[in-house]
Amino acid sequence: MMKRLNNLKASDLSLEMKVCYFLQPWNDNNTPNTVEEWAEEVGFCKYKEQENLDSIDNAVEKAISDATYYIEFIKKHVAVNN
Repeated sequence: MMKRLNNLKASDLSLEMKVCYFLQPWNDNNTPNTVEEWAEEVGFCKYKEQENLDSIDNAVEKAISDATYYIEFIKKHVAVNN
C-alpha cells in the first residue's frame, strides 16, 4: 500500500493530480506532475491488483483512461469557471 502525502497537502495539487491521488495515492518523495507520470509510477497498482490485467502496460492504460474520464467529468459538471 502506498504511503499518504506527508509534507505536501492534497489541496495543493492540481485538479488532475487530485483526481489521480484519489484513485491511487502516492508518497511525497516522488510527486507526479501529469496523469501519464502518475499512471506509470503508481496508478497502475490499483488496476493491476483489482482487475488482474495481464500486463503493466494494460494497467497503465486503464489508469490513464479512468483518470482522464474523471477529470473530464469534474471539469464538465463540477468545476467552477473563473
